[in-house]
Amino acid sequence: MVLLFFVSSTLFAQYTDQINSNRPGESIGAFSVGTGVIQFEAGGEYRFYKHKGYNNSKVNGTIGFFSLRWGFLIEQLELTYEGSYLLDKLTSAIVTPNPTYKQDGFLRNFIGIKYLVYDPFKRKEEINVYSWNANNSFRIRDLIPAVSLTVGANFNPKQNDQAFPYGDVFNITHRPILYRNIGGIGITEPLFSYRATIATQSHFLGTWVFVTNFSYDRIASDFPEQSYILTLTHTFSPKWSVYMENQGIYSEVYVDQIFRTGAAFLLTDDIQIEGSLGANTKDSPALISLNAGVSYRLDFHKDKDKAGIRSEKDRKKALKKERKGLDNKQKKPLNPNEKHNAKPEKTKPMIRILKAQTSAHFKDFVQFPFKLYADSKYWVPPISKEELEVIDQSKNPVFQNADASFFLAYKNDLLVGRVAAMVNWIEVNELKKRKVRFGWFDFIDELEVSSALLNEVSRFGKQHQLEFIEGPVGFSNLDKAGLLVSGFEEMNTMITQYNFPYYADHLEALGYEKLAQWVEYEIKIPSFDKSPEKVKRFAQIVYDRYHLKLIDFKKTSDILPYVEQMFELLAETYKDLQTFVPVQPYQIRHYKEKYFRYIHPEYIKCVADENDRLIAFVITMPSFTKALKKANGSFFPFGFLGVLWAQYFNNRASFYLIGVHPEYQNKGVTAVLFNEIQKTFNKRGITIVETNPELEENKAIQQMWKNYKNRLHKKRVTFTKAI
Repeated sequence: MVLLFFVSSTLFAQYTDQINSNRPGESIGAFSVGTGVIQFEAGGEYRFYKHKGYNNSKVNGTIGFFSLRWGFLIEQLELTYEGSYLLDKLTSAIVTPNPTYKQDGFLRNFIGIKYLVYDPFKRKEEINVYSWNANNSFRIRDLIPAVSLTVGANFNPKQNDQAFPYGDVFNITHRPILYRNIGGIGITEPLFSYRATIATQSHFLGTWVFVTNFSYDRIASDFPEQSYILTLTHTFSPKWSVYMENQGIYSEVYVDQIFRTGAAFLLTDDIQIEGSLGANTKDSPALISLNAGVSYRLDFHKDKDKAGIRSEKDRKKALKKERKGLDNKQKKPLNPNEKHNAKPEKTKPMIRILKAQTSAHFKDFVQFPFKLYADSKYWVPPISKEELEVIDQSKNPVFQNADASFFLAYKNDLLVGRVAAMVNWIEVNELKKRKVRFGWFDFIDELEVSSALLNEVSRFGKQHQLEFIEGPVGFSNLDKAGLLVSGFEEMNTMITQYNFPYYADHLEALGYEKLAQWVEYEIKIPSFDKSPEKVKRFAQIVYDRYHLKLIDFKKTSDILPYVEQMFELLAETYKDLQTFVPVQPYQIRHYKEKYFRYIHPEYIKCVADENDRLIAFVITMPSFTKALKKANGSFFPFGFLGVLWAQYFNNRASFYLIGVHPEYQNKGVTAVLFNEIQKTFNKRGITIVETNPELEENKAIQQMWKNYKNRLHKKRVTFTKAI
C-alpha cells in the first residue's frame, strides 16, 4: 500500500515532502522514494494459524518485518530489500499427547530494483495546486495508472534446515516423525530464486489511490508462485489514511485469499506509524493477523530546479516576454462600481477570479500555499485555524476599522493564486494615507495570474476612492509584512512569511516600485562570561546613569498587567515611521489572547525608570519554526506536542517585539535589554537568535549586533504603485 498524504505533490515527482511508505499493507507502489532518500520500514505482526487438515493443529507466531529502500541515480529508480523473520510455536494435533515445536526462519529475503516505466502524471500541467472542485471531480483519465517493474532475487541462507520452505508454516507436519528423525529434509527452496512484479498506481477524486501488484515469484524453483494484490487507500485528512487490501496466492504448495484493513498516521514529515488487521477465507489453514509498524526516512534529497528556483536571468527573460504579451492584449477597463459575484468572471483568457464568500472559498484561500509550497523545505506553514480566524469578520476585531476582500485565481479549474485587498480606515481617515493594502499574495510563476490578482486589488482601491497600492502587508503593523528578496534557503519564523524568488520579479514587471526594505539577522549567543565586555559595561553604565529598574516575570499572569503598557510604548516607539498605524484597544486584547499562549515569561524583559514608568521592553520566544513545520497547519492531534517541546527544549530563539520610549532611544537602553535577555538565553541553552525584520535604515540596533557574531540572512521589501 502507498500512503499519500499530499497526493498532488506525488503526482509530478518521485520525491514527496512527506514520507511515502509501502506499509502497513503488502503491496508496493509504482513510485520510488526519490533520489537521495534512504527509507526504513519495520514492524511486528502476531499471526495465528489453525489447520483443519491437520486435525486443527495450531501455530502461534511473531513476525518481524524490515525493508530498506534507497532512491539512487535517477528519480525513477529504487534499490530495495525486503525481509521477514518468523518465530513461532507449532502445536501438532495429529498425535496424542500433542507435541509442540519451536521454529524460526525467514519467510522472505528479497533484494531487487524497481523502475518506473510509465508516469501519466508528467503529461498533465505542471501545476500541483488544485481547487476543491478539481480535487474532488472524477475524471476517467485519472484511472490511467503509473506503471513500474520490480525484478530481483530471493535468498535462502539455510539449505539443510529450512523451517518454512515456500512460506509453509506447517511444513514440519508434512513429514512423519520417523522420517524427520532419520534426517529427511522434505521440500526445500533453492539458494536463489527470482521474482518479478508489475505495480500500477492510480489517483482519483483527490484523496483516493488504487494500487495493483501482479507477481511471478520463486522463479527457477520447484514450486513457482503467482500472486496479485489490490489495495485501495483513502486519505481523509493531511495526517490520517486508511486502506483495504485483497491478496491472492497460487502455487502447488499454497493457495489462499487474504483480506487486510488498517490505518496510518503521519507523525512527522519523515515518520509514519501504522497498524492493520488481516484474515483469510479458508480453514486449511485459517489465518488471523495483527500488525503494527513504523516507517522512517533519512532525507538527503536535493530539489531540482522548480518554478520558484529558476535563475534570475531566465525568470526575468520569461517575465519580459509575458509582459509584452499582456500589453498587446485588449484589457478590460477597471470599473470602480463593478460588484463581484460568487460566480467567477473571466478577466483574461484562461484566468478566472473568484471573490471568496463561502466557508469553502475561505478554506481554499488558506490552504492554497500548502499546495504551492508542498515541495519547499523552507516554507513554514501557519496554523490553518488561526489563519481562518484572521480573515473572519466575526472573529478578528480589526474589521471594526477595516474592510477587505479575498480573491482566488483559477486557470482551467485549477486554483493558481490568491490575494487579499484591504483598507485600514484609521490609516486613511486619521493619518490621511489613501492606501489600499494587499497581502496573502501567492501565485504560480505566470504573469497573467499575478497581474489578474493585482488588478482586483486596484479595482478594490478604486471602489474605495484610494490612490495607491502597498504590499505585501497585513491589516496593521503587527501582521506579517514584506516580500522576501534575499534568503530563499532560510526558513521563515512564526511572524514572517516565505515566498519564491519569482514574486519580486512579477511585481517589478507589473510596474511596482520598492518602498521600504527590512533586514533580518542571525545572532550567535555566547556564554555570559564570553559575551562582549563592551555590552556588559555599557549596560551597567546606562542602568546607573538613568536609575533604571529591571522588571522580571516568573509566570504568565505576572505579564498581563503590563500588556497594555507595552502596546502604548510600542506606539510611542514607532509612531514616526511611515508605515505605522496606531493599534486599537480591541486589537490589543485580540493579540494578547492570540500570541501570549506561546510566550514563556522568562523570555520577556521590561525596564522601568526610577518612577516605575515602563520605558523599554523586549519580547522573545523560543523558535517554533521546526515545530510549526512538522505540525503542518494543525495543533491536533500531535502538533501541539511539538510546540510544547519547542518551548522548553530548544537551542534557537526569535526576537518578536522591541519597544523603547523616544526619550530613551539612542541612550543605550537596547544594550540593557539584550544584556538581560542573554542571561535567559544562556540559562535555557539558546545559542542562536533570529531578529525580527528591522528597517534597513535602523542603524542603531544593527550597530548592536556588530558586537556579536552575526549573519544578515534575509531581506524583505514592500512595493507600491499608484492606482
